[in-house]
Amino acid sequence: KQHILFLLDVLSLPALLADLLYYVPPFYFWFLLCFPFKSTYISTIKRTQIQKMKLNFFLSTLFAFLTTVAFAQFEGIIKFEKKSGERVNSYQYFVQDNLVRIEEADIDGKVKGVMLIDLSSKTITAIFPERELYMDATNSNPIPTPDVKLKKTSNKKTINGIDCFEWLVTSESDKTTISYWITKDKNYDFFVDLLMILNRKEKTSKYYLAVDYIKGAFTMEGIEMNLEGKEITSIKVTSIEEKKLESSIFEIPEGYQVFEN
Repeated sequence: KQHILFLLDVLSLPALLADLLYYVPPFYFWFLLCFPFKSTYISTIKRTQIQKMKLNFFLSTLFAFLTTVAFAQFEGIIKFEKKSGERVNSYQYFVQDNLVRIEEADIDGKVKGVMLIDLSSKTITAIFPERELYMDATNSNPIPTPDVKLKKTSNKKTINGIDCFEWLVTSESDKTTISYWITKDKNYDFFVDLLMILNRKEKTSKYYLAVDYIKGAFTMEGIEMNLEGKEITSIKVTSIEEKKLESSIFEIPEGYQVFEN
C-alpha cells in the first residue's frame, strides 16, 4: 500500500507544479517550493532510499536461499554396476555432506567390503564386515596426469530418466578411448574429490579427472574401448535415490577391531 501511495505522489508532482505556476504568484510559489514542499520532498527521498534498501536486502536473501537450495550437495544412494568381460560387480555410494560410504557386493547381493571416505580429511577406512575388522587404507600416492585428448560430442541420451551428455577421452599411448555419459542434474561436487582420494589405477577413474566438464557433474555411464571400438569394461548407474541418511553408517561399527598385519 505504501508503494502505491508513493507512486501516486510521484506521478502527481508535475500536475501540482503546473497548478502552482498558474495560480500562485511567483514569490509565493518559490516560498512554498523552498520550505514546506522541500522538506516533504527530502523525506520522500529518504523514504524511497529506505524502501530500496529493504527491497535489495530481501532480493539478496531470496537469491542466496534459492542458490543454496538449487546447488545443495547431493545426499542419498547411488547404485551402479561394473562389467569386465563376464564379470559383474555391484557397488553403492552413500553420500552425506563430505562423507561417502562405498559398498561392494557379490552376485548374490552380499556385501563383501566397505570403505568410509572422509572428503575433508582425505582419509579412507576399509571395513571387513565378515571379520569385524577395519584398517586405514588412505592412498598417499601422487595422482597421475594421463596424456589424453578430450572431445565433447553433440550426442545426448537419457539414462534412468536423467539427461546426459557425452565426452570422449582418448589416449594414443594406452590405445584406449573412454566414452563418458555425464549429467549435472544435481550437485555432485563430492565425486571429483572422491576419485582423487581413492586414486585408483583404473583408466575410467584416471581419465575422468581430465574432463573439463566434471565440476559438480557425475558419470551415469562410462565405456572403456580400444581404438577399434571394442568394449573392454563399462560402468553404469542403475539407480539414484535422494534421501536423508543416518550418520551412523559413516562410522566404524561398535566392537570392530583394528586389522594388524
